[in-house]
Amino acid sequence: MKKCMLLVFLAVVSINCDGQKKNTEPQLDKKRVVTTYYFIRHAEKDLSNPSSHDPELTKEGKQRAEEWKAFFKNKGIDAVYSTDFKRTMSTAQPTAIANGISIKTYDPANLYSSDFEEETKGKNVVVVGHSNTTAQFANAILERKEAPEIDESDYGNLYIVTKTNDKITFSKKHFN
Repeated sequence: MKKCMLLVFLAVVSINCDGQKKNTEPQLDKKRVVTTYYFIRHAEKDLSNPSSHDPELTKEGKQRAEEWKAFFKNKGIDAVYSTDFKRTMSTAQPTAIANGISIKTYDPANLYSSDFEEETKGKNVVVVGHSNTTAQFANAILERKEAPEIDESDYGNLYIVTKTNDKITFSKKHFN
């Protein structure tokens, strides 16, 4: 009888230990990771010298760069990316300075890579580009063609791409 009671006791203890082990295993629930990309075209550029391939911003362009800084003020910007041109860097600079961060350059010929995705994951990112690259970059992240091309005379578009884990959303705003 004692042996039988001992066996029952050991069986109960081993079942309880096994149950405790299962409860301490980590859950495989995905942590919610939100990445927000704010795509803007550079501000108004100086067109007085048609042969210049790297023009500065106009007075209006410098004002628009300041307006972008004000817009991004409370967005918790973690990174600012720009192509390596005067007009894009000058557009990005006020926002970068206001957020205490350096501008990172990207190659417009290599818009979206796994390195860029990993580097920006979970962050709020401003990307300054051109009329012919801004929509392409946004669409590369979206994995669909939703962001419309930007007219050469338009400097006020804002494309917002938000990635929440595997869900990707797009919205567009326009400022005069």
